[in-house]
Parts: sequence; structure tokens; C-alpha cells
Amino acid sequence: MTDLVMDALKQMPTIGEKDSPKLLKTFGEELISSMLGDNVYEFLNLMDENGDLVFNDRQAARMERRLATLNSA
Repeated sequence: MTDLVMDALKQMPTIGEKDSPKLLKTFGEELISSMLGDNVYEFLNLMDENGDLVFNDRQAARMERRLATLNSA
């Protein structure tokens, strides 16, 4: 299942080969997969242990635009 979650992360804009393993290590496969499966928009507002957003505004906007095009297709 890890490969499936990793592949899903890599399809998101701004997340690539370096960031996807970091996200999985930091937040765990279970949390990431549930966010991507249940409410992917919740993933855009992912926060670290300090309560800081993981993605900056520009990254979140790019991901949101991509998700909008996927949902309209």
C-alpha cells in the first residue's frame, strides 16, 4: 500500500520524489492515505506538530487548481 500512497502523492503538484517520502515519514501512511481517500482538500491544510501549515499558499493554490480540474473531468 505504501507504493500506492507514494504514487498518489507524486501526482500532486509541488510534491515529488523528495517530498513524498518525507510526508509519509512525518505523518504516516495511514493518515495520508485517509486524507487522500476521504477528503483530499483536508490534505491541503495539513499541519505539522507546531500547528504550522505544511504547504505554503502558493503550493496549496496549485494543488487546489489541479484537484478542481480532476473533479470537473
